[in-house]
Amino acid sequence: EQLSPQDRQRAFAALRKSAGIVRTLEAMFGPYPFTEIGGVVPAHKLWFSGLETQTRPVYDPESILNDRFSTSLIAHELAHMWYGDNVTLRQWNDIFTNEAYASWAQWGYTERIGGRSANEAFNALYERVQGRADFWRVTMIDPGKEHLFGTVYSRGPMALQALRNVIGDAAFFSLAREWGQDRGSRSLEEWMVKAQSKTQVDLLPFFQAWIYAPTQPARTAANGFRK
Repeated sequence: EQLSPQDRQRAFAALRKSAGIVRTLEAMFGPYPFTEIGGVVPAHKLWFSGLETQTRPVYDPESILNDRFSTSLIAHELAHMWYGDNVTLRQWNDIFTNEAYASWAQWGYTERIGGRSANEAFNALYERVQGRADFWRVTMIDPGKEHLFGTVYSRGPMALQALRNVIGDAAFFSLAREWGQDRGSRSLEEWMVKAQSKTQVDLLPFFQAWIYAPTQPARTAANGFRK
């Protein structure tokens, strides 16, 4: 089974965006942590949109050929080169440190190229899941194996943007760069310690709301909401 010649051309055109996307991500996360970049697009349908295999993400053909989605998908998978491949989780419960950053990178990339701001994306998503107890009961500190690859893709980037709003851009991106550049295996608890080191603001209530609590964070300035 092979992609049609037309779809092969479209897939290559999408993958050629990778270098430019990496340059934009580098402005946020620091130097790309590897020396190669590419992608793999098999002919058959996959059960996932993308998989962050090191330097060669694997993309579902239907997803990569979706012109409205492919750029954001590539940004997500390439962000994993920092968060997921260069820095790996210590155990599966630490999935936040992979997927929150990769999902936030989709917002950050769009913001950097002049599109909707990450804060606008944050507010829009919060509105969509507001009042959904089934969504908020999945915590980031221990999502459970049934929810490892679910809520974190939404609650995770919201938590990061909320943190950005609380500690400011300088501290937020300093944290992102230092965490993503320091190769190794680390935990979510270590990330929280690192985040706290970047600010004089006591982040314990913030982490309680966004990482630990099985409830919806209140719309307050302390929880990262701007008026």
